[in-house]
Amino acid sequence: MDTLTKQGTFEVVTRHLLAQGKKSETFTVDAKGEKIWDSAYRGRMRRQCSLGVLIPQERYYPGLEGKEVRTNAEVQAAIGDEYHKDFEFLHKLQVIHDFRAEKDWPEMLYFLAEKEGVVYPQDLYHLLPKED
Repeated sequence: MDTLTKQGTFEVVTRHLLAQGKKSETFTVDAKGEKIWDSAYRGRMRRQCSLGVLIPQERYYPGLEGKEVRTNAEVQAAIGDEYHKDFEFLHKLQVIHDFRAEKDWPEMLYFLAEKEGVVYPQDLYHLLPKED
């Protein structure tokens, strides 16, 4: 497979996140027995985060969880050569999934597209908030 462009990678992630519509999360249990939820490349109910969708199943392993794409060679290698390698750009996609509410994803992805010089898919415009 040829490496997807920045545009192609953005479209894969955007379509995935907006179709899934929910965060990919997993939890650990602390000493008090309380669940602590964290974003996950592979989460409950077969969900995948914005970068989890870029990691083929054969290259995924639980040790990737909690590691960030900008600074971790293991995550970068797991993504492989199929996708655009601007790790700062991929990190921005990761941040949208991890730290923004699901209802805000369409707008945040649209704004990221504008800033990064890629095009938000026109067939997803209906998901954007209506302007007053």
